[in-house]
Amino acid sequence: MSKVKRIVLFLITFALLLVVFDVTYGRPFPTTNPSIVLFTSLLMLSFATLFLEHFFTTPTHVLLSTISILLLLSPLRDDLSRFGIWYSIFYGYNVLLLLTSLIALLLLDEGKANTSTQNRISLHLKQFSTSWGNGRFLFFTLFFLTLTFYVDSQSKYFLILASYATFLLLVDPKKFVLSALEHRRHAHHDIGEIIGVQSKNIFLAQLFTERVKVRRFDLVQFRYSMDEEQAILKGMIIDNYLMNEKQWIKILSTDEMRESLSGSPAKGMDRQNIVFKLEEQQSSELFADFVGVVIEGSTIEKIRFEYAEKVPISDGSLLEVSVGKTKLLYQVIQGRTTVETLESKNETGFIVGEAVQLGVWNPTLYIFDKYGWVPGVNTPIFLASKIPPVTPGAGELLLGTIPNTNYPVLMNIADAITHHMAVLGTTG
Repeated sequence: MSKVKRIVLFLITFALLLVVFDVTYGRPFPTTNPSIVLFTSLLMLSFATLFLEHFFTTPTHVLLSTISILLLLSPLRDDLSRFGIWYSIFYGYNVLLLLTSLIALLLLDEGKANTSTQNRISLHLKQFSTSWGNGRFLFFTLFFLTLTFYVDSQSKYFLILASYATFLLLVDPKKFVLSALEHRRHAHHDIGEIIGVQSKNIFLAQLFTERVKVRRFDLVQFRYSMDEEQAILKGMIIDNYLMNEKQWIKILSTDEMRESLSGSPAKGMDRQNIVFKLEEQQSSELFADFVGVVIEGSTIEKIRFEYAEKVPISDGSLLEVSVGKTKLLYQVIQGRTTVETLESKNETGFIVGEAVQLGVWNPTLYIFDKYGWVPGVNTPIFLASKIPPVTPGAGELLLGTIPNTNYPVLMNIADAITHHMAVLGTTG
């Protein structure tokens, strides 16, 4: 859920809290110390749900929650005398959580191995504090103690306050309030939202929690502002990974892809940066031979590419890359696995291939002309398309073709007789 939506939901729950207190105490804001504790604990319960711990609990979140509770309770010891021994128990529990989370943060040393004594102690303290220091649990416990000792359990006010707290704790307003939007999202195949651009062709999007299923190489479309004008772009999901408990995708969208994909814009395309999944029938033959994209470290003589694993390739496969209107041909010579470190130490694995430049095919001389520049990062790569059949000329012999293509390897018989010649290749 976006930050704007969380803010809106927090304002809604805050307004509802004012209504609850107005009905219960005859005024929207509390005046007595016990009612202040009730009001604050419910307000912080909503805040922790929507902002502090909308992904997961960290030692920093535990610090914020326990410090807030201790600052609230410390000056009210006499006013909360009905708590009895429970005041000391709950106060001490929060002090313990504050110390364990603080020590866990202070001991953590990213320059040392995770197996070091210092980091192992930090990890155990972190696990304890985050497991037992969830902000929603702490603020609800404070609310429950105050409600039990300061509100008559037989009164309607007790039922109203308890119902509101239960709603925040169990019903989860994030899903309850947005359920209509989620159903609409599911029906219209909107799957996520663009949150970044890695180049003019690569877009990064965060997927919605409730959506239709998507996978790598699915086709998508979205409205995006380019050169101060909004355009409907179409492309392909080339990567799908998990980061910070959220699912993310990379979208490749080139001019060729936008032109080759058919179909009218999806319903709801008036919303900027919202990604929609295209129907399978809107696919194009262009994507049947998609190999991957050019990545950093490429040179004029040799390119490196991230393999998309959509079509099989092997040593010797012929690849095609468009640089403007020029089609460059490369031959695969290497492939290796690698791992990319994402945010929060998450990792994703993929295959990086290498291919040497053969050049631009010359259909007159039946040779490859060298090209003097390198394709840009994220340029899409495809299997080489077929060329018209080649008939050897007078005095020429067809030795064979480049693997899995019809690009010919020709030999001039006269040159072969008058010059030394060697045929080099792998055995077998």
